[in-house]
Order: sequence, then C-alpha cells, then structure tokens
Amino acid sequence: MELKQLTRKDGFWWLISAFLGSIAWITPNTLNFGLSIGSVVIISILSLFLLGAVIGYLRPVKPWRWALASVLFLPFFEIVRSVFVPPELARESISIISIILFELVKIPVYALIALPTAFGAYIGSYIKGKGGNKEITPKNSTIILPWILGIFLGILVSVIPILFISDYNLPNLAPYWIGGLFIVSILMGIIFPFPEWRWAIAVGIGLQFVVIFKIIIDSVFSSNINHNLFPFEIIISLFIAAFSSLPGVYLGALIKTLIRKIKTT
Repeated sequence: MELKQLTRKDGFWWLISAFLGSIAWITPNTLNFGLSIGSVVIISILSLFLLGAVIGYLRPVKPWRWALASVLFLPFFEIVRSVFVPPELARESISIISIILFELVKIPVYALIALPTAFGAYIGSYIKGKGGNKEITPKNSTIILPWILGIFLGILVSVIPILFISDYNLPNLAPYWIGGLFIVSILMGIIFPFPEWRWAIAVGIGLQFVVIFKIIIDSVFSSNINHNLFPFEIIISLFIAAFSSLPGVYLGALIKTLIRKIKTT
C-alpha cells in the first residue's frame, strides 16, 4: 500500500499519535536531561501540544481523537517498565493485580497528560478550517477558539513561573500568576466578543489545570513536595484566577470600546 493511501486512513493517524505521544511524554521523563521535574514536564507538555497541533491540522475532523490516541500506549509502557524493573531496584514485589490497580488509579493522570494534545489538535483543526465534522462559521468560531485560546494562555502564564521558582508555594507564585492572568485576560477582552466573563472563566480554568496537574505530578513522582492541604491550594487558586482575570477581561472590553469610539470620531 502506497504511503499516500495509508495517510488517508484514520488508523494510520491513531498509530502515529499513539507512538509520538508516548515518545513526547516518556523520553524527557526517562532521560531527564539534568533538568528539574517541573522543566521536564513542561518539555513534555509542549511536545504534546505541538503533536496535537500538527495532527489536528492534517486530520481536522474530530480532533479530540488525537488527544485520546496520544496516551493510548502509556499504560502499556508503564506495565512493561514495572514488569522488567531489575529485582534489586524494585521496592516491593509486583503482582498483576497491583499493576492493574496502579493503572486504574493513574487514569486521571493520563487524562491530564492528554489535555495539551487536545488543545493543540483543536487549534490545528481551527487553522485548517474545520471543527469536528462541519466547517467553522463565524458563529461557531467565536465559541470554539476563544475557549481554547483562553485556557491555553491561562496554562502558559501559570506554568512559566513554576519553571523559574525552585520553591513551589502559593505565596511565591501568586504575584506572577495574578500579573500573567491579568495581562492575558486584557488581551482576551480586547480580541473576543461579549459577554467577556466567559473568557475570564477560560483563563481561570488554565490556572486550575496547572495547579491540579502539579498536585498529581508531585504526588506520583516526587516525595519532596507535600500537598496535604491540596483542597486549600485549589480554592486559593480559584480566588487568584477570579481576582486577576475578571478585572482583566472587563478592562480589555473597555479598551476595545474606547478604540472603536476613537476610530469613529
């Protein structure tokens, strides 16, 4: 079968997404490159986002499929690594039941890992000119793109401070989060239409994803950071998101109104 015919089949893209998604996540986390765990995770997230954007552009119909595909092989690789770990390195005996239970517990982690691919896939799909099974029209583009972009920008400005602050705690991160979310919220308020509060929610969701993902990653991979009070972390981050994004989008809307008035005078 020729490559051109093969690329027309969805199964080919499922396989490509699953294979490259596994490489994007496992390679940085395995090789480490001498970086902190936060930096390694960011590299993996950016790689998954780019993977989703490329495949979403090439195969724009139902882009959510490529997010699902990107994590399909991860449980398999986890099982292989657990089974073939050298006995002298194993902390405890491993059984089939314990492996199955471990994978079931990690399902929410796999869902979070798939999110960057989902964002990239939908953005790639939008750029290509399709959303799901139908063409994007001016009506539904104003619904799809702002939510994706708002969540992505919220994630981006929430992640960057974590990379440069070694001591992870909310008091240290809060000023950077507030400033970053406020700035991107202003941009969202300027660019996208009424009602503006929707884009404040989108940006705030980005921060929540980062906080929850950080809690899960530290709980699974790191014993140095304690999240015993994680409900309070989530609640505080909600207040931070509301305090910064709501004023930001309405300020952006005000700026947009003033610009329109200047243009008409």
